[in-house]
Amino acid sequence: MQDAPSQAVAQCKTVEQAAALCMDLSVVKRTRKSWAELLGATGGTLSAIINKTGQRIRHMPSDWYLIIQHEAGNRAIAQWFDMESRGQLNHQSTANQKRLLLDQLAQLEQQERQA
Repeated sequence: MQDAPSQAVAQCKTVEQAAALCMDLSVVKRTRKSWAELLGATGGTLSAIINKTGQRIRHMPSDWYLIIQHEAGNRAIAQWFDMESRGQLNHQSTANQKRLLLDQLAQLEQQERQA
């Protein structure tokens, strides 16, 4: 099982987007419909989950993660969870940088008051 390109994983805002990336990078090319059949779902259900469309927002069942990764031959979903826990996803890094800069500013202001 191979790692997916980190830059591509970092672009994913949700685990469902990471799953779509994992499927897109699969060593065996499949249609979304064939992926859905493999997962025991309909093509419309899989599409609604990945694209967050429909009347009710649905989340991907967690047992699908391992199936998708195993069948695709890459770790994009596991990488996404790892990067998300470290704050390394692109949508997280801006917030983390802002927090770090604000912390540094507070420290400098405190040092200035003490001087």
